[in-house]
Amino acid sequence: MFAAFTALIAFYVSSNVSMQQKMNIDEERAKEQIAITQITLTSENKIVGITVSNTGAIESKIRALYREENGVVTLLTDPSTYIQQGSSKTLNVASLGLIASPNSMIFAATERGVRSQGANEIQLAYENQENFPILQL
Repeated sequence: MFAAFTALIAFYVSSNVSMQQKMNIDEERAKEQIAITQITLTSENKIVGITVSNTGAIESKIRALYREENGVVTLLTDPSTYIQQGSSKTLNVASLGLIASPNSMIFAATERGVRSQGANEIQLAYENQENFPILQL
């Protein structure tokens, strides 16, 4: 009887702690907001940099960069990098060998599951760069 009572109390305490942790994660997730603000291209339209801005109220850890092209989503990399609130970080993606496409969108995601809006590779690259070579399609 005592063992059953002890087990019941342990289960209650454990589930209460788990529920509190989930509530904390949900609260933190609500404070996160990230955006891809710049894509840096070479003159050959190779993507070499992706700038992610943290516009939320807390520090965010970027855990994934995705690319969507023709309805297919591909995980590009896990940069596992922190971005302070109100800051931006340019991620070096030159080693991925990505060629910018007008049909592709880039997304970033945090460890708490918050995802940026998609950024069109060509549009964002040219919006943020003056005197950039014209893309030949």
